[in-house]
Amino acid sequence: ATITTLTASRSAIVRFRDGIMTGGSDEARQAWIDRILTAQSTMALHAFSSDGSDTASSAAMVSASQQLSNNLLNSISLAPSETITMVSETATMPVTVSNGTPFSVKVNISSITDSSEIATSRRTSITVPAHSEAQATFRLRAATSSSATATITLEDRSGIAFGQPQQTAISCILKISDMTGFIIIGAAVALGL
Repeated sequence: ATITTLTASRSAIVRFRDGIMTGGSDEARQAWIDRILTAQSTMALHAFSSDGSDTASSAAMVSASQQLSNNLLNSISLAPSETITMVSETATMPVTVSNGTPFSVKVNISSITDSSEIATSRRTSITVPAHSEAQATFRLRAATSSSATATITLEDRSGIAFGQPQQTAISCILKISDMTGFIIIGAAVALGL
């Protein structure tokens, strides 16, 4: 279990380096991530260097290693979204991504709703500068008045999800469009005749 956890935390750091980070010079990026990998290696070494009787110390090193990789991945996060109310067949849903690292990142954002009546565009890519935020926009389309919940997830450039997903409530109060109104009136007149 210790080896599995330590391997997973190291893999998460490497994945961050290879599938999320983009900005800065190659040397600066590599030096920064190397310091994080060295810290993780030191914790892993200490986890195995106890004489077997100090299991608490070993467990603390494993936990700290896992926390290091989690903090790194969680430094890229989705800002909570407010409820969206649609009053036409189409609308947009803004999504804000925050980057707490000293390098820019490029990630995918995935969105899916739990309703067949309200659909959202599925995926978009976004680049977020260092210590900053950026906003992407998803298109929404409604077939009828309904409500849904959109689940928004961050993914690395290989499409593997990370971080905490966010949910956005969507309600649609669909008003009849001009064209639909003319069609309904025309059909009513035809039936009346």
